[in-house]
Amino acid sequence: MYGLAFHPETGHPAGGVAYAGVRSKGQPFVYRSEDAGATWMLARVFEDGEFGLADPNWVTVAVGPDGAVWAGLWDAVGGTAPNPGTVVRSLDGGQTWESAADGYGGWAVRAFAFGRDGRLYLAADRGVWRTTAPVVANEPAPATSGMQLDIRPNPSAGVMHVTLAGAADASARVTISDALGREVAVLHDGYVASHELRAQWDTRALPPGIYILRVESDGTTASRQITVAGLWAGE
Repeated sequence: MYGLAFHPETGHPAGGVAYAGVRSKGQPFVYRSEDAGATWMLARVFEDGEFGLADPNWVTVAVGPDGAVWAGLWDAVGGTAPNPGTVVRSLDGGQTWESAADGYGGWAVRAFAFGRDGRLYLAADRGVWRTTAPVVANEPAPATSGMQLDIRPNPSAGVMHVTLAGAADASARVTISDALGREVAVLHDGYVASHELRAQWDTRALPPGIYILRVESDGTTASRQITVAGLWAGE
């Protein structure tokens, strides 16, 4: 085993989801467990020729605070380190993967870490690398306002449905910001009647990544972290 990661999830019967990177018969596999490691299901086997690697042979995994799964793939070249490698990411629990190596030097990844600044750090065969921008948003703590937010599906690669309930009739502003705090969409800005607001957001208009949905109403604020998933690419 070359990597074990766990993502805690509130309300999950096992407390969260575990991921493992495994090498078997010369190929890298990622497994997923929903029951605290009692049983495992295959999430992905990386084949020869994928993501620019001739013969992917090893994999190490990490999972971010937002649930995104990251994997460092190493190429079996038969020589001494540094070995060719790349970084890939899954936003849907390991079902589909995309390249996340734009600008990366291409050496084998040995370990991942997520900084308090929201950036991803990794130790490789040649040096320590970090992303140039946050890959995980620092989500503001929601205010105690009586508001209840329901966002489905999250992550989403299409239309995301947002429901705001539990607040008294009042004006509300519902916005979407990116990981750098830039406002990218306004879902609602006006009166909310009957204690409920329903809105939709088509996520296909923006690049994949972490975003923050924020509700401001009667001087209080509630927010949630959301993930826009992209189509699988990189082969």
